[in-house]
Amino acid sequence: MDCLENVIGLISEDCNCRNPPSTFPTDNESSSGLYVASNDSIPLNMVEDAVFCGTGGVYELLKDSRASAVKDFVRDFKREISMRYEFAVNSFDTIGGVKAPARAFVNKDYVGYGTRTYPIRGGIFVLDGVELNFRVLPAGTVVTVEVYDGDDLSAPLTTETVTLTGARQWHEVTFSSPVVVETQCEKDLFVVYQMPSGAIPANNKNSMSCNTCGGSKSILDPHLAVVQVRGIAVDNTADLKFTGNTSNEGYGMRLKASFECDLLGWLCKATSTTTRLTLGGDAFLASDAIARAIMHQSRVLLGQTLIRTDRINKFTMLGTTMELVSQSIDYDYERYQEYLKLIASTYPTETTDCLISRSSNRIIKR
Repeated sequence: MDCLENVIGLISEDCNCRNPPSTFPTDNESSSGLYVASNDSIPLNMVEDAVFCGTGGVYELLKDSRASAVKDFVRDFKREISMRYEFAVNSFDTIGGVKAPARAFVNKDYVGYGTRTYPIRGGIFVLDGVELNFRVLPAGTVVTVEVYDGDDLSAPLTTETVTLTGARQWHEVTFSSPVVVETQCEKDLFVVYQMPSGAIPANNKNSMSCNTCGGSKSILDPHLAVVQVRGIAVDNTADLKFTGNTSNEGYGMRLKASFECDLLGWLCKATSTTTRLTLGGDAFLASDAIARAIMHQSRVLLGQTLIRTDRINKFTMLGTTMELVSQSIDYDYERYQEYLKLIASTYPTETTDCLISRSSNRIIKR
């Protein structure tokens, strides 16, 4: 969400507080020319009168309001989209068989999965980690799991080393940062672990891909509509490839993976381009609508904080001042909802393959 942070700035005028943090020039940058605090909203002097200068003061209050508004906007935008569309792909969170009744005897140093995503515009394949199961596992066995990009096998994208205890059970290994792949084009990933000495993996099976993404097998294994999967065993990571030494073996591994429509990616691109949306024959810049939505929600949160927080000097919030803040909150909330619904209702569905219109029950683009 960093791409939305400086769509609006913090302050459009000088502040009497003379101790801004060193990051203020960067924090106050605005790609839209809009700001949280300005003369057309809650006056800045009102904010200054209501908080202490310096740490915990005006700057932090405005920055916190904007950060929370960005989170609210992304959440609410996804909700609005979900009311209009549904995923063309059934959800999933794991890849690989659960049953592991036997041993898988391996004479290779690296084993795991090769995956190849189908070209699906506007989607992202997310790999959060793996689960491992061994039929034989010496106490205190150390296992290293690595993820490689098929276009560059020189170094892993991520590495996770764990100590496992107990055979015949699934051990969860979570990556410190998820591996995210845009599915615009066909892409290969390899998820492998280095075979530990004395260990024998369970013989679970992975799901082999069907010839057509929409086949019946993808109903039982919904990930097959997004990604092909192969078991793989090699002596060196330099030998990793999607064809060749591949099988339907799971080698005691399951992937913690999912597929999402990349709505945030579209929002990020729209803020830095001249993307135009159309409603009722009228065209408008998506970047302007996004900036105004975030600005109005920032002002809603700012006003609520002025009224509720214990940091505020309540004596400055009496009478007409309280009324002005309340009116501002109501006004900005209405404008926020208007811009939010405007953006969601004009979302350019031609940019994605992964949504189905709820009204027509058809895939938007394939």
